Amino acid sequence: MKRVALRRVARVLYEITIAAGSMACVLAWLGVKPGAIKNIAIPWSNWIWLLLAGAGFAFSLRDTLVRLIGYGRTLPTASTPLNAPLTSSLQGKVSQLARDLAAFLRELGPEPMVHADPKMSDEEILSLGSDSMRPERVHHGYMRRFRDRAVNLLHEFGENGVTNTGIEIYQVDPPEIQREKEVRKLVRQLFIVAANMDIERELGSSEFPAVAETVSKRPHLSCVRMDPFGMYQVLPGIIGFGFTVINDESRYASVAHNVRASIRFRHVLGDEQAVNCGVWYDGQRFYGQVSLGMGEQSTLLILFWSSQDSQADYRAVKEFPPIYANAPTLEYGEWSVDVALIGDNVTREHKMALTLLPRGGISQVVRE
Repeated sequence: MKRVALRRVARVLYEITIAAGSMACVLAWLGVKPGAIKNIAIPWSNWIWLLLAGAGFAFSLRDTLVRLIGYGRTLPTASTPLNAPLTSSLQGKVSQLARDLAAFLRELGPEPMVHADPKMSDEEILSLGSDSMRPERVHHGYMRRFRDRAVNLLHEFGENGVTNTGIEIYQVDPPEIQREKEVRKLVRQLFIVAANMDIERELGSSEFPAVAETVSKRPHLSCVRMDPFGMYQVLPGIIGFGFTVINDESRYASVAHNVRASIRFRHVLGDEQAVNCGVWYDGQRFYGQVSLGMGEQSTLLILFWSSQDSQADYRAVKEFPPIYANAPTLEYGEWSVDVALIGDNVTREHKMALTLLPRGGISQVVRE
């Protein structure tokens, strides 16, 4: 610290010497002698040059005096916007992004109060809001102004070996639309990460829990009931068979984001069917993927058959939305079924054995 202060003082003295020497050269060029200055015997034509030299002397010492008085503080200039990042360090970038996102949310104003029936669709609920364009403003505003910064910051975490932030790629680069609640969650996480980085730098990481323990809340998926069910509202005369997937993490609130399913059927005689895009069903409509909050559940459709046939014609659900006439047939007998559930922040495997009977009966054995 003392060496830095001595270097600063030496630099200030050096700049004062150079400026004073330049002033003396101007006076010598004008032929002004010390006696002339004492007796104020300077020709009027030289006063202009003298004033210009004095102004140049003062201007050349401006930054020097600022450093001397302010001990290195930098004053804002026209080329430094007031909202510029406070520092180029990783912690500074984290704090700045959190502040900018918080300002973005303030620009949107308070969230509208909507009293909706739980049975309403997303479109019906949005139509009740006072600002029907708010979700669009959130999504497009975030994607245009913040996505690239947030993605680059996440990669910079990895480049610098920072792995315990608890921030996932789907939060900063959403596969579908960016929701306001996710932006608010990201703001809180960024502020926590910045605070933990400050604590770790000042007092050491061993005295405080990792950031991941503070902000990362992983969901857990369980596969429960397997039952046949009618789908007459969407596929008349068709019976489906599947199992219920539930986010059963009850220690804290969590969301399993964008869970997709792939299914592989293997018959005991060697026939095989692969389904790369599993279909979810909620009793009213089909989905290619689902997000499940704490305690929420959805049904994964495995196969279906027609209730009008005397013998069941089992078919694998292989496309979204499912079309019975185009689906591949599953012959009678024993099938091994492997299901892989893959979300943005969760994975789960489920294995079972099904025996398909001609009269529509299905016996099942779970092999998890």
